[in-house]
Order: sequence, then structure tokens, then C-alpha cells
Amino acid sequence: MIQPTPPSRFGGFRQWFRQWRRGVKSRMPYVRRREYRLLHEKHYRLLDAIGTDHPLCNECAIVALKAPASSLGSEVCLFVTYAPLPSIKRHVLRHVDALMACGLDVVLIVNTPHSADSFQVDGALLDRLAGLYVRANQGFDFAAWCHVHSLIEQQLQSCERLLITNDSIVGPLGEGQLERAWARVRASDADVVGLTESTSPRRHLQSFFLVFQRQALHSRALANFWRDVRSLPTKQLVIDFYETFLTHRLRAAGLVCQPLFALSSPEASLVNDVYYRWSELLGHDFPYVKASVLEEFWGSSDVAQLVPSAIREEYEFANANTPKSVCT
Repeated sequence: MIQPTPPSRFGGFRQWFRQWRRGVKSRMPYVRRREYRLLHEKHYRLLDAIGTDHPLCNECAIVALKAPASSLGSEVCLFVTYAPLPSIKRHVLRHVDALMACGLDVVLIVNTPHSADSFQVDGALLDRLAGLYVRANQGFDFAAWCHVHSLIEQQLQSCERLLITNDSIVGPLGEGQLERAWARVRASDADVVGLTESTSPRRHLQSFFLVFQRQALHSRALANFWRDVRSLPTKQLVIDFYETFLTHRLRAAGLVCQPLFALSSPEASLVNDVYYRWSELLGHDFPYVKASVLEEFWGSSDVAQLVPSAIREEYEFANANTPKSVCT
């Protein structure tokens, strides 16, 4: 278990103060007005979603720029990226190359407002990928993962380990980090392995890097989950309906779900670890930094010290923003 690291070693005073303030607020014996308002809005969004017939994940335009071969390998990655421009982000290319270097067959899924005809893909990358799909930007990551899974289910018959990941994490940051993390996944006895977990609103593995091992891949619980995914209209609804409940459904079916980087602290029940303790995780060989951390703290000394310059130079901001436009 990872123990909290003093702010003097990793991170600055601002980050430490935010963690301390969250801890104090969480122990207050009342619900704050802002929290009540957010919960109230979330409640009505959920009611609206339940009462609306949203399309299934595969009721969406998709084009295979490279369809997978008749059989994929024993370790496969479904990688979802959002492309605001008709090209793949540079930091996504680094991440994909690192996954392939670990021995995974990578199927890249691009959610984009642009047509497949206008999308620019390097021929060398296309040769290295196991598959490449350009998909209309509907339903966010879970819909994209599920949609392509439904298309290549037969090719996954020999799969022993399926990773779903996305471009919300940036890296790997250091030499050999991803290889070491992947070796730990291979050595794990768990049926489902994540990098980190959250306990809000219920304990669940965070879906930005989630590995289904053989027992999970052949379970009825996971098959039912793939079948039910719909294209929901907001990211928060996707989190509420799919990310936070997937681990619960799999555990209820008897599957063991474990994170590789488990934090233990008095504040564990209220922390999004990869956001509020990102610098601490990096001190324990965590291979990534969240894109949301880079975008919020781009000009900070923490990012300058802990994120290699090559990573920062390659990073392309969400929605094609520039560092100047997102920094204060």
C-alpha cells in the first residue's frame, strides 16, 4: 500500500493544501450548498437518462481503416482517443508504441467529428497497428470500446488478457515503467486489474486502464455488460452508469478486482488518486500522468520537475487548445 508523501518531497504547497481542505470538508457534519446543488443536478440527469431511449453503442457510424486479422494475439488493447483535428495526437502515438513494445496487439479507435476520408494516418503506424477504426464521436469511451468489441469478438477468441485504455492518461513517463506495470498485471491473480481505484460513489477500478484477464473475459457478467452499453450524451452519465458500476457488477459475479497502485490513507474515501495525489503516485513508479492534471497545472513547478520535457513537448491539449489558452 502506498503511504501519503509529505509535500516537501513531491508536489507544492497548493496541491497539499487542496488535499487538506478536502479532508476537512469531508468531515463536516452537514452537506455544503455547492455539493447539494451538484447532487441535485446529477439526480435529475440520471432520471432523464433512465427515461430516454439512448441508442446502443453500435448504432453509430464507424469505418475500419484497418480491420483486424482473423485472429488476434493473446494480449489485446482497445485504445480510444478523441481527435478534434483529423489526425492522431502525438502523445497518443507514444503511448500506442509503448503498448506494442510490451507485446500487445493494439486496436486504435478514434472518436472524431471528422470523416474517415479526411483522416490522416501515417502508413508506418497503420502497418504496426492490429486495427484502426474511425468512429463518430458518440457515447464517449465506453460506447467506443463496446462498439469495436462487438465487431471483433470472433478475433478475440484466443485473447487471454484484454486492456481497455484511452488518451486521458499521458505517458509512459519513464524508461521501462510500462513494462514493469504490465509484468505486474501478468503476475496478478486478479480477474480484473486496474491501475488505481476510487471509492466515490462506491469502490471501483478507474476505467482509464482496465485489464480483463481470462476468467473475466469468459464471464457472463462481462458479456452482459458489453451487450447493454449505450451511447449516453454526457461524460458524467457514462461515469455514473458504467465506470462506477462495472467493478460492482463483476465483483457481484464472483470476480476478483484489484488495483496495482492502492493508496491507504485517512482520506482514501474522498480522493481521486490520479488527480489529487498524482505526484505521490509518480514517486511509486506509476507510469502516467492524467491529461487533466497537465492541463490544469501546466505552468507549475511540479509538472516541470516531474513530467519529462519530451512528454510536455509532445502533449496536445484537449479540443486542440494551446498551453497559453488553458493556463492562467
